[in-house]
Amino acid sequence: MTVTKYSNLKYMTLTLDNHVAIITVNSPPINVIIPEHWVEFFNLSKELRDDTDVRVIVIQSNTPGYFMPHYSVTSLAQIAGTAGIRGGPALTLDYIGSTAEVLRTMGKATIAIIEGRVGGGGAELSYGCDMRFGASGKTIFCQPEVAIGITPGAGASARLARLIGRSRAMEICLGCMDIDAETAEKWGIINRAFPPDQVRPFVYNLARRIASFPVPAVKATKECINRADMGTDVVSDIIFDQNAFRKTMSTKEAKVAMDAFVAAGGDTDKVESRLGDACGELGQALKL
Repeated sequence: MTVTKYSNLKYMTLTLDNHVAIITVNSPPINVIIPEHWVEFFNLSKELRDDTDVRVIVIQSNTPGYFMPHYSVTSLAQIAGTAGIRGGPALTLDYIGSTAEVLRTMGKATIAIIEGRVGGGGAELSYGCDMRFGASGKTIFCQPEVAIGITPGAGASARLARLIGRSRAMEICLGCMDIDAETAEKWGIINRAFPPDQVRPFVYNLARRIASFPVPAVKATKECINRADMGTDVVSDIIFDQNAFRKTMSTKEAKVAMDAFVAAGGDTDKVESRLGDACGELGQALKL
């Protein structure tokens, strides 16, 4: 359903169902990022972060052939070669990087469905999401910045180096070439590439599944993974994980979920032989 409190959006729409917020980018004809577009996205990301009714965020586009290709080069060209960039003009590159960081750090799962071309700031937004899924034959990544004389300005270099390694980050950022869905999956840019008619059903099911699990456990687990991703030493990361475990163990949600798991046959072959499916059923049954 469309959510009334978010109904004044101009460049995207939002629906909320079963604690899953689905943002659909709507900036025709090809979703090129303009300043107003990104200010709206930044403000929306903060509101969703603070909305206790939202547990998972999915970002998608209904524009055929495009997720978000990049920031408007027309806007960039107007100040290129001048000193205007130094004073913090309304490029909204800061908004792009900041939005990606809000998505990365919020205590909720964030997922991008990329079914078309994505590059520049659009790709940098997706790199901030916890997960990305693509469509075979449709998903194409491209970082075009170096070809037009600049560097990626909202996190592609930093995030790709961590996500897929130095050499592949160099190939993408310096080569400015198209990367198809299969290569993106192989390299780890996206989690998986599905046939086009399967990607949304899979992601929607995954989002609802995560949203059904105890909120403190999702939040704490994401914090642990984010910390490990920063490259801190493994021993301190494990200690951090152990402290998060103790914290979540004390929550009422954990007690309710564990009792229900045992009652359903946990710790026996009845459940353990089909554990993944059983976890999904548990989340739906608890309705926490």
